[in-house]
Amino acid sequence: MNLFRGWLEFLKRDTKPPEHSVPMRLSVACGVLIALVCTSRQLEWPTYTLAAIVLTAGGFLFSYRFRQRNNWELKAILSVLMLITLINFFGDLGRMMYDPRIPLAGLIVWLQTLHSWDVPARRDLNYSAVVGLILMALSAVLSYDMIYGLYLLAFLASGLVTLHLNHMALLTQETGTVPRAARVVPRFSRRSHRGKGSAPTLLRAGLAALLLGLTVFLMLPRTEGMRLRTLPVSWQMRLRLPKISDGEIMNPSYPSSSTDLNSNPLPFSPDNYFGFNSVVDLNLRGRLNSEVVMKVRTTRWSYYRGLAFDRYTGRFWSLSDSELEEVNNASPPLTLPFVHRGTRENVQIYHVERTLPNVVFAAPAPRQLYFPSEEIYLDTEAGVRSPFALEQGMIYSVVSYESELSLRQVMRLPARDPYVRKLDRYLELPGPYPGRVKELAGRLVQKQQSTYGKAAAISIFLKENYRYELEPPPYPREADTADYFLFKARVGYCEQFATAMVVLCRAAGLHARYVTGYLPGNYNPLTGFYEVRGDQAHAWVEVYVPNLGWVTFDPTPEGPVSPDFEPRESDRWLLAAVLKYLAAKLGLDRVDFSVWLQELYAGWSAAWSRLGVSPAAALAGLWTLAIAGLLFLLRGVFRRRRPRARRPETPTERVFFEYRRALALLAARGFPRLETETPREYNRRVQAQRELPELAGLTALFEGLRYSPVEAPPDAAARSEGLVRALRERLRGPAGGP
Repeated sequence: MNLFRGWLEFLKRDTKPPEHSVPMRLSVACGVLIALVCTSRQLEWPTYTLAAIVLTAGGFLFSYRFRQRNNWELKAILSVLMLITLINFFGDLGRMMYDPRIPLAGLIVWLQTLHSWDVPARRDLNYSAVVGLILMALSAVLSYDMIYGLYLLAFLASGLVTLHLNHMALLTQETGTVPRAARVVPRFSRRSHRGKGSAPTLLRAGLAALLLGLTVFLMLPRTEGMRLRTLPVSWQMRLRLPKISDGEIMNPSYPSSSTDLNSNPLPFSPDNYFGFNSVVDLNLRGRLNSEVVMKVRTTRWSYYRGLAFDRYTGRFWSLSDSELEEVNNASPPLTLPFVHRGTRENVQIYHVERTLPNVVFAAPAPRQLYFPSEEIYLDTEAGVRSPFALEQGMIYSVVSYESELSLRQVMRLPARDPYVRKLDRYLELPGPYPGRVKELAGRLVQKQQSTYGKAAAISIFLKENYRYELEPPPYPREADTADYFLFKARVGYCEQFATAMVVLCRAAGLHARYVTGYLPGNYNPLTGFYEVRGDQAHAWVEVYVPNLGWVTFDPTPEGPVSPDFEPRESDRWLLAAVLKYLAAKLGLDRVDFSVWLQELYAGWSAAWSRLGVSPAAALAGLWTLAIAGLLFLLRGVFRRRRPRARRPETPTERVFFEYRRALALLAARGFPRLETETPREYNRRVQAQRELPELAGLTALFEGLRYSPVEAPPDAAARSEGLVRALRERLRGPAGGP
């Protein structure tokens, strides 16, 4: 009971003066609301978003309206609600142990919402501003597109206003007068500076902060890989997406997909790739949309595998075995029971930007899947399928394992592998198959000893001898796609190239299958994500290499022979990536800026190593000096742009100038002049605390010249200078303070 009474007495205490500044309250409220909206966007707009925004705005309004009251009853209610929020946080944390950032964000949002109802003082407003900064930092961790930059600019603007107003309030508190931020010249100057407020200063400060931040950001290298202990997944979608499939492929652009495509061919749809169906028609033609369908953050550049097919009929690809395996787990991750021989981890985070089929895309050899479903389905060709379509806004993560063997080691792998006996279906061709195809395959691989070398020879042959075209003319209905492409058409796009390679590999005795998915996409150096577009849907080949597993080959021109052993690393230096982007726009894309920067850094490292200095420490010192130099230059520019006071010329102006020097001396000794005081009232107040005859003489001289048309006598300037010197000497004495 005593504890409860003590708590109530603590709430009833009111030791903080209220903050009356409406602009400061508005700037803090705007910053907090911007941070709330930005965080809610990164959290997939949780159900409490609107309530948190409305309650926060209402709380700031209530706090201003009743800022002079103690409101201890409200404080008691808020304390209880905060305890309830903390209990809910621990409950959410127990249900979402795989990613504690989401419940933590919810906790901060609700604590800020409750706190906004009790912000009477400036210190409380500062707490709210700091919480807004924390929310923006959390949003930066979760963000994946450039829209976050717009929120950041808006928050920076409100933050600068808040800092400026807070600084002005501190000056007012220390001096007892409201400082005029716009005053940049003495009052004796006849040039009017009205209208020049603090906006230009804030604008210059904002531009300087933005320029400095961008400079540091561009000069920082991106770390290789990801340091996440928990991988993101859109948990909200798990609660609202209905199950529409037991593993059957559901393509929203081909809802009436039929297995009898000879009599009922599918119409082409530009919205989704026809390769994401149970049967692939190789005679379908058309151009796909170029809209972004996925944004992917990945440890290593790789193709995003969707489906694989083993049965070839001459015109269609399909699965010979439709059996599916269900994998269940109540919480992420879902462990995929595929055979993996790799040890190098490749982590991918997928953000779905447009509705896609229920095919879970992943880099080859996936092992762990963080997906918004308790169940997924696996087909016999290592394809992963979802019980619902990949809806816009969905987030899921995949951990794949790749081989660390070098290409030379792969070429020397032994040919004997007991597992090969289970792969006979990957040698089947529709019979009787044209002998010229088998003859061509034999010629291509006759000089190669290893499986990888044979497959690479076939891939290179197709790249160098056949022409790529997005819309080749349709092949005759009765023609075999691979045979017609190899010996008659000699032109096609990825489906024809991949089909021809699979057929040639099988004819040469190599186990191969047809794969569909997406190319890696275009790297965005500012976000660190690969942007995958609809027209980057692709078809390629997987060949089984004994004692290694399935290896990716891409026979389409301009692609790598094998993406598994020819990865294209993204630029580690952001500046190099931006320069490369600008070079492409200016037609200078032949210059490899990343190599140039690497060579420059290598020379830098060698030079400092000879001197016994760590290259990293030297680089850090260089950047410190560069930033300090930039700040010094900006300071010089701003000082040059600041209007300077005109030197006083007439005796009257000289008296005015000396009077202001006296006011500055007195303010430094604890006698500030209030804005509402006349010179005579100020002199009377100071004289009441300490006798200063010099101030009395200056005041009389100043009033006589300021408020009458009489010109100053010739000795007025010298008299005022003497009075100021005497005042300075008197103030240096032991009784110089109030």
